[in-house]
Amino acid sequence: MDKNLLEEVAKRNQNIMENEYMRSLRIDIKDWVKSTSFNEFYGEISKRVIGQESLKIVLANVYNYLASKVFAGNNMILTAPSGCGKTETYRAIKDYFATEIPNLPVFMYDVTNITPAAYRGSKVADILKPFVRAGMHTPIGLIFLDEFDKKVIPQKSNDSDDFSYTTQSTLLSLIDGGTIDCDGFAINTGNLLFIALGSFALFRETKTEEENRVGFGADYSTEHKITKHYEDLKREDLLKAGASHELLGRFPFIVNYHELSDSAIEGVIDNAVRKACEEFRLASLSLSDKQVDKLKESANSEFGCRLIEAKVKDMVLEAYASAITEVTGHEYTKMGLNIAINDDDTVNADWVVLKECEKVDNFVDNEYNAHKDRVRTYNLNKEELELNKDIEDTFKLWDDNFSQQHL
Repeated sequence: MDKNLLEEVAKRNQNIMENEYMRSLRIDIKDWVKSTSFNEFYGEISKRVIGQESLKIVLANVYNYLASKVFAGNNMILTAPSGCGKTETYRAIKDYFATEIPNLPVFMYDVTNITPAAYRGSKVADILKPFVRAGMHTPIGLIFLDEFDKKVIPQKSNDSDDFSYTTQSTLLSLIDGGTIDCDGFAINTGNLLFIALGSFALFRETKTEEENRVGFGADYSTEHKITKHYEDLKREDLLKAGASHELLGRFPFIVNYHELSDSAIEGVIDNAVRKACEEFRLASLSLSDKQVDKLKESANSEFGCRLIEAKVKDMVLEAYASAITEVTGHEYTKMGLNIAINDDDTVNADWVVLKECEKVDNFVDNEYNAHKDRVRTYNLNKEELELNKDIEDTFKLWDDNFSQQHL
């Protein structure tokens, strides 16, 4: 067969598959919108992204994007200091749609890898590689651009060119909704929703220092610095940080996450404890009031609430490593660990039989006993049947003998 004809047939088949995939995806999205209210969507995601009122704005934009028949990408910048929930927002949305709309692409790309042409690094087109692998020319989906601020703050190359500004120019073609050539595979990005994530930490620090240097009576307290660090960033701030007017023009929405309240931080701690119990097979994990206060203090550090989960897991792992030497493999499958972390950082740990294991053991025992009863009944019935058969055979034998004697 002619090579060109083979290529044409392959291309046609690819188009048929892509059209069928997109048709199926649109139906799945339409069905989800019909069956799921915004409140239900928000309720699920807010179980993981705790205490951020602006989460509702982020999710309203996502919901509107999916509910819209034209899939207009109202791109958004989500900014906040580290540990406020930006990455967890992505994870929660990705995990949610993995079960609700499995075919909907939701992924994150770290834009710090992107470099201008002729420099070593990744190309803007590399962001779209998942769509190339899926054979999608006009995809629908959510792309989170992580570390977006790193491509906004100016970076000088050896020849004094602004690395970041040049990279912003290359990002424009991606976010603008044009057609991108991905190694010979054309992708139109007009139906994609881009959500850029960035802490803008360096800009926040510089801004706070500059304000403290102005005039007498400047407040140098730690509390003041923290308050200034969590202040909302406006479009003018991002321009001062180094973003181009052209790039910011492609993001109609700028959303800020804020410093968490005490009650929200307690919710984050509760989530961290729950996850630790699941991951380490704990029957229970209790923290003293002093330990909880320490975790609350760490939430206001430069790492934010991200440090809470790490600290909880660190304390649990240390106790777990000591306690696991006390049980055999067979015992471990049935037991869970009770851990209590005290004010002085000492740990109490003891093994207990997990309730679900007790239920399983009782179920197995009951089933085994029931099985033995069934076997015993079967054997008795079998013996009875065999006895009856013997009696029938005997009567038959007597009948035969009687018949022969009286013939």
